[in-house]
Amino acid sequence: MSLPAPGTRLWHSGNRGTVRFVGPVDGTSGIWLGVEWDDPARGRHSGTKDGKHYFSCRIPNSGTFLRPSAHIDYGVSFLEALRAKYIDLPQGPDSVEMITLGSSNGAIRVEAANLDKIRQKFSDLSRLREVSLDGRKVVRADDPEAIKNTCANIGGLNLTQNLIPDWDTVAEIASGLPRLVRLELNANRLQPCRNPSAMMTSFEHLKELHLNETLISWTQAQTVICLLPRLEVIELGYNRMDHLIDKGDPITADRSGVTGSFNSLQSLNLDANELCNWEDIISSLQRYKQLSRLILNSNTLQTIPFPTSALQFRPAINFLSLSSNQLNSWTVLDALADWFPMLEILHIHENPFILQDKAMASFARQLIIASIPSLKFLNGTAISSRERTDSELFYISYITRTNPHIEASRQRQHPQLAALRSKHDIPEEAIKQAPASAELMKNRLIALNAYQRLSHSTPIEDVPAAPPVQLRVLPSMQLSTLRQKLRKVAKIKTKDAGVKVWIMRDREQIVELANDRDAQDIGWLGLEQESSIIFEVDQ
Repeated sequence: MSLPAPGTRLWHSGNRGTVRFVGPVDGTSGIWLGVEWDDPARGRHSGTKDGKHYFSCRIPNSGTFLRPSAHIDYGVSFLEALRAKYIDLPQGPDSVEMITLGSSNGAIRVEAANLDKIRQKFSDLSRLREVSLDGRKVVRADDPEAIKNTCANIGGLNLTQNLIPDWDTVAEIASGLPRLVRLELNANRLQPCRNPSAMMTSFEHLKELHLNETLISWTQAQTVICLLPRLEVIELGYNRMDHLIDKGDPITADRSGVTGSFNSLQSLNLDANELCNWEDIISSLQRYKQLSRLILNSNTLQTIPFPTSALQFRPAINFLSLSSNQLNSWTVLDALADWFPMLEILHIHENPFILQDKAMASFARQLIIASIPSLKFLNGTAISSRERTDSELFYISYITRTNPHIEASRQRQHPQLAALRSKHDIPEEAIKQAPASAELMKNRLIALNAYQRLSHSTPIEDVPAAPPVQLRVLPSMQLSTLRQKLRKVAKIKTKDAGVKVWIMRDREQIVELANDRDAQDIGWLGLEQESSIIFEVDQ
């Protein structure tokens, strides 16, 4: 049995790994493989045994020693995996096979004749446009001409969770796919490319690239980006990045003999990394002049300072997602308005500054809308012109009531205040007069009594037996936003969980609000102070 070389990718007992060491281990007989596992939970140590270091792991405690054996799978070629998935061997012209009806949950099996004719129709690999070889143990390319002659029309290719060892192998596969525009390489472990010029010619038309959970660094990612001349979308989530700037290794594409362009990238997803420094992120993105969509969900950002002269705005950004970070101050909203004056779509739920103050949390949507004038969608829901007006008037009132400071101090803390007063023609004298007028503005909110239907079997007229949850909302809120609030009341985190809503005039008059009315204001639908509603969340 031949032994694998260090760097070889393997599959064993359902786990993917990389050979980091081949040789004897003190105190034992025979040869061992030192393996770094893709899944750290599979490991036991970091390449050290009895105090002696044999190999290193990128993730601590993700390594083990493994005996060479026939049970280790070293993978298959791209075309072998493709044929294994999309072509079944013929059974013969007179064969009768048993098939299971999909809708029967395995309970009904029927005889089917002449399935070979059907297979033949769908086994013409040249017809394939979208291909998924997720987890099919692809480790090497085939001859590019053989790939081209077999499946040249592939436009989207998913190679997630395979054994591909390096970018050269990826480029060799792609060189036989002239129509490739989208490529998913999630959960692979790829060594850098040794032939940059091949990268540029192999990916001439590639527009979308997924590199989630590959442990790629930002420096390595930029090297890849500059070799893909038409790349528009890249995903780099779950890569344990804790910073982007590497001052000791600036990216200049010509280091590898290639002058790349960063001007095509439009969307960058850095979801679920460990990024905590806002200036580091913005400074690293300055070269991406066309970037309009930035996703930073589930990082560790705590603050967003205001721009300084050293860092320019990012005026092209119109989509930003910051959900599930650790943002702890409402000042981030005013800062975002300065950083991104063209920001239209924002996702920012599940952050401490919204959750820690229950009083503020109930008004969060209104305050966010008023703080960012350019915003058109917030947390997935459109902002109507009426909702914006109500939110801005509420903001003026709320800031005045809760911040009875001198005007200069209040303006420093709330930079949008003067512009909103001017927009709505509210003079400074009127602001100074109350909290009476401010309290009047606050009274635009209405209280709704929300009763949850916990079981579909409960007759709808029997639901109001339990005490209601009281919600305070603006009449201009859209029905779709009310459904979101009710989902939170039910403590359902699944964003696409359906929410049914009924207006209850009395037990004899209960009317469901259908989904086609989601864009309408709840006030227009008849909800007013102390109205009662019933809601049910699909799970």
